[in-house]
Parts: sequence; structure tokens; C-alpha cells
Amino acid sequence: AREFLRKLCLGKTVQFRQDPNTKGGRLYGTIWLPSSAAAGGPPISVAEEVLRGGWCSVNGRTNEEVSTELIAAETEAKEARRGAHALDASARARCVRQVKWNADALTYANKYKDKPAKAIVEYVKDGSNMRCMILPDFAVINISLAGVRCGRVAKVAPVEAKEGVTPPPAPPAIKSEPYAEEARFFVEARLLHREVELKFAQIDRYGNAMCIVQHTAGLIAKELLKEGLGKISEPGLATGIEPAEAAAMRETE
Repeated sequence: AREFLRKLCLGKTVQFRQDPNTKGGRLYGTIWLPSSAAAGGPPISVAEEVLRGGWCSVNGRTNEEVSTELIAAETEAKEARRGAHALDASARARCVRQVKWNADALTYANKYKDKPAKAIVEYVKDGSNMRCMILPDFAVINISLAGVRCGRVAKVAPVEAKEGVTPPPAPPAIKSEPYAEEARFFVEARLLHREVELKFAQIDRYGNAMCIVQHTAGLIAKELLKEGLGKISEPGLATGIEPAEAAAMRETE
């Protein structure tokens, strides 16, 4: 369901409407995708598309709470035995991902030492550090960009409020390094939840993989340098990056 929704909506302009009622403190709403220019029809309901694909079920205690369009989309999926409505148990089992949330980066660096690994960027810590899920292994590892370093983004631990207990004083203000927030946003806007190729360069002393991250539009490391949002990291540049590409990155900086 998550992958279906990711591919359906990623990088697209949407319209949304927040419902006036909330349940359990949550906000609910409706999201639409624009119809194709050729179709010329009304906007496409994201909820209907996910239901029609068989990846979710109608959530409503009575039919009065759910539109007839949603019920019709779910009925269509059930009749076609799509997604979670498939009768074949093995087909349903193949739809359940066995995710390795804290995989050993060295294992996959050895596995993919002679070829690039396909991955999805799951989280961007800062401009040069992120978490990626390797496909089709569903293994999540931390990676750093080879040859480039961006500023660190400040991380403040949340203070847990307990009834009857005076909260501790707020910690002193922590600031991100210059251009760190801008670098993280630059990478998030281009790579977050997108498919990339990872070329493993080396494993650092913290167990993170240093990788060349290749998107269909180019190398994100080179784009960060071009925008002045990162700096050359010589140790990473000397490992796994072709001399001609390393020279081009230095010239870009």
C-alpha cells in the first residue's frame, strides 16, 4: 500500500481538503490528483485509487459515513481479487515486506561491490547523510555522500511532559551549521522517497556506508557543490570516485 501510494503521488501537485471533524485528535481530509490533460475529466481521488488497487479498506461504521464512490472502488477491487483481496495466500504473502530496519552496511557493500544497488531514500538527516532502503532486500542502512560534506542540522531531543512533574529547564539554543537547513531541504526536495542507485565506496568508522548517489537527473553530490551547499571531503573523494569525476567535482566547488 505504501509503495503504491508513493508511486502514485510522488512529485505531483495535489489538491486537498481538510474535513471539519476530527477523531482522537487526528486530522482527516481528502486528496486529489489532477486528471491528465488528455482525459479532461475531474480530479482523481487518491483514496479511490488506493481502494481500487486493493491496498486498503473503507473505514466507516455505517454507509452514511462513506461516499458511494469509495464503496464502489472497494467493491471493484474485491470482485477483481486485487491486492489484499487476493484469494491466493502466497500472493498476499508476497505483498508483505520483511524489512531489515538496521541492516549491516558492510554486508551490502560487499554484496554490491561490483555493481550499483537500487534503493529508496527513506530519510534525509542532512545534506550529506541519509537512510536508504536497498531493493529488493528491503534493508535499511545509513549512508553518507562520498566526497562531499554538508553542514550538520541541529537536533534537539524532545522533553517528555509528565503529570505532576515540573519539566526540566529548556536546553540552551542549538543552531544548525551555516547552510545546513538549506542543504537538507535541497536533498529532500529531489531525493526523499525517490529511487536512486548507490555505488558503495567504503565503510566509515561508525559503520555508515560512503556512497555515490546517482539519480536519473545526475549526481546529488555535484549538485550540492554547484549550489554552494556542500564542500569537498577529500578522504571520501579519493575512494570509489573516478579521477575525472573527482576533478570535475573540485572544479564545480
